[in-house]
Amino acid sequence: MTYLESAESIMVTRARAFREFKDHGMPFSDFDDFLKDVMRDHRTSLDSEGNVDTLPAEAVLLWLGY
Repeated sequence: MTYLESAESIMVTRARAFREFKDHGMPFSDFDDFLKDVMRDHRTSLDSEGNVDTLPAEAVLLWLGY
């Protein structure tokens, strides 16, 4: 099973996604672009202020190149 397959149906918090980007040496500007992109995914949930709250783990992996 690949990382991508193992992430299917798993949701992560915005904070967890940020840690993964940071751990993989991705620039903050890429994370901002990622959040804009993932907001279009119907599985992404937003908080009361319209910020990303939880998102699909597989979206994180795709942006990290898995």
